[in-house]
Amino acid sequence: MNQNQNRQNIFFRWVALIGILAFTLIYNGVINPAAVDAAGQPNCTYTIGYWKNHPENWPSNTVVLGSTTYVKSAGIAILSDPVGSDATHQLAAQLIAAKLNVLKGANNSAIASTITSADNFLKTNPYNSNPKGAARDTAISLAATLENWNTGKTGPGHCDDENATPTKTSASTNTPAPSATPNPTSNGQICWQGTNNASVTATTSWTVNSNGTVTIFVKFSKNFVDNTYGTNAIGWGTKGHTFSDLTGSDHVQLALYNGNNSKSMEFKVDYISSSNTVPSGYKTLGVTGGDGGMLTGSASDVTLVRTAMSENFNTYGYVLTSNSPATNFSYTPNANYPNWIFDVWYEVTVKTTPFGASGFGKPVIASVHASPSKTGNNTEPVSPVPCATPTNTPRPTATRTNTPALAPTNTPSGGTNCTYTQGFWKTHPEAWPVQTISIGGVNYSKTDAINNIFNVQPNGDATYILAQQLLAAKLNVLKGADNSAVASTMTNADAFLQAHPLGSNPQGTDRDSAIAMAATLDDYNNGRIGPGHCGDEVITPTPTRTNTPVSAPSVTPTFTSTPCNGGIFGFVRADGNGISSVQVVLKSGANVLSTTQTNSSGAFLFQPVANGSYTVQITVPSGYVAQSPTAPTVNISECSFVQVDFDLARFTPTPTRTNTAAPAPTATPTNTPSLNNCTFTQGYWKTHPEAWPVQSISIGGVNYSKTDAINNIFNVQPQGDATYILAQQLLAAKLNVLKGADNSAVASTMTNADAFLQA
Repeated sequence: MNQNQNRQNIFFRWVALIGILAFTLIYNGVINPAAVDAAGQPNCTYTIGYWKNHPENWPSNTVVLGSTTYVKSAGIAILSDPVGSDATHQLAAQLIAAKLNVLKGANNSAIASTITSADNFLKTNPYNSNPKGAARDTAISLAATLENWNTGKTGPGHCDDENATPTKTSASTNTPAPSATPNPTSNGQICWQGTNNASVTATTSWTVNSNGTVTIFVKFSKNFVDNTYGTNAIGWGTKGHTFSDLTGSDHVQLALYNGNNSKSMEFKVDYISSSNTVPSGYKTLGVTGGDGGMLTGSASDVTLVRTAMSENFNTYGYVLTSNSPATNFSYTPNANYPNWIFDVWYEVTVKTTPFGASGFGKPVIASVHASPSKTGNNTEPVSPVPCATPTNTPRPTATRTNTPALAPTNTPSGGTNCTYTQGFWKTHPEAWPVQTISIGGVNYSKTDAINNIFNVQPNGDATYILAQQLLAAKLNVLKGADNSAVASTMTNADAFLQAHPLGSNPQGTDRDSAIAMAATLDDYNNGRIGPGHCGDEVITPTPTRTNTPVSAPSVTPTFTSTPCNGGIFGFVRADGNGISSVQVVLKSGANVLSTTQTNSSGAFLFQPVANGSYTVQITVPSGYVAQSPTAPTVNISECSFVQVDFDLARFTPTPTRTNTAAPAPTATPTNTPSLNNCTFTQGYWKTHPEAWPVQSISIGGVNYSKTDAINNIFNVQPQGDATYILAQQLLAAKLNVLKGADNSAVASTMTNADAFLQA
């Protein structure tokens, strides 16, 4: 090598080094690269799924989002929840992928300004800040732009095989071809189960048509996502679910393989987006618009796309953008919208020509996706599992082999139209009428049901409280008890437990629903409703016994059930709202057995509680007065759960008074302050009618007696009705003024409130 060649080599090496240094300076404070991978295809982009699953190929060990630096493991954690309801999750995940793609060598001219804007946004709206309104819209828009670039819709294009090693393979790593799938057939089905959450399921099925096409159908389980939203959302908890959550952000990603197990097509299917091409204003935009997009293959080979929501809007004409049709946990059809589809499903028809001579093989999904989902993880990885064969659980016959016959003492003829408690079924497995049973869509063997449901201490988790009562109720029905009193409750309980798997510990209104259903089933199992309790829960032993005493033939040997424990639960509320951190004490006589505090929903629970009589006592917190007994007596029978609620009202304490002797005391009630220029809450006036300064009062132009005002205004739960909310406060304000309080601060407001209630 001559001297000129050496100089040229040194020159080009310096140019390369300067280029790398310049690039690093551009991203100084944003990403600190440890290495740049020159293998594979540098000028193309990988998805967030690739970077999540291939940490060994990261060109950097740290990444900066906004003004926060994350190590690789933290970045991967962010990539694992890329589409949560918190828009910063979506933006952060796409921004990480974009920055890694740029460091790898992808040309970022199409999104350089978007990366800068995303970083600036995350400086003022850090990860996990959950922005609302316009800020949330901005984050979602930025994330969508970055996602289009990362998936190859814009920019240099997608790295087809998503494999950073020099050797390419035909299968994408983020949609692996499962090994345990059926052989290619003209019609078939593959079932999927969550890799990290076994309660999440999906099915893919397909039909090869006679016109040279194949139709693929994908359906997600309703405990992951459904088509309920607004005020009628089912199983979405306090976070709720809106129509806008479904539009423009939901999709399914499908990889289609030929008969030789080689991937021929891969694409995302948009669920529903706004469109001016249909009267409803919304439809699926297929594989070319909205959240759809082609990853492998040609969009011209996709001949038809249908989705459940697009059908609801455009086939059935149900254009509901605020609230879905009202239903229950069983998704009973709504009479006004009988064809509404509550399941989330996608249907795609494609030509068979891309699959070649081997023909269509199978569809593959690597995950299910919804933004948001009910599980909180909006992308759940799935794996293929054997499809369950539907079976009908037979009702028990009158005679059973090697199983003791149920012989309740209150039905000497051997009839079984009565119920046993969960404690009986827990301690008498030999009396079970079946060997397996389904609870919340999950099949349990007898042993598993006893160990994983009956033997679990709920510790306040409403899913276990409900499952225990539902299991007992189902066993009673299978034994022969009439369940007409609780049939709908049992159906709803099963559906609830499908949407809220065991151990999910729902809160808020969802927890209230579960506790209410459990209480109804507890009443049924204990005989308070329905056909009645089976006496003392005794099993008559089998006729053949050895060593039976003959000296006392009138006494029938029995197996007596072992008593189990129940529980006491309830809520402490004021004006319908739960009050947290209220001390609740459980007593037996004068002995304190347990002390707890209410949670954020105002709920409390004592469990286990043995049979007996107890006192449940609360300490009324400062600023409240009791509207119900603060120490009621509760009786617990075997396994029963008893609900005890406490109602409070807000109360402004009476100003301190001096004991100055008055020559002629008036008949003013003792709880009315001598200093009248102060105000009391509506709770005070509601619970102290003796202190009212008048016997009648006008609200909104209507005259009310004291009794009518208390019953028809103060005692009404507003349920969100602003007229009652306003009337209650106006009534309290007027009583304060009549008592002597200065109303100069609210005089005009009171006048306007009266006028509003007249209108």
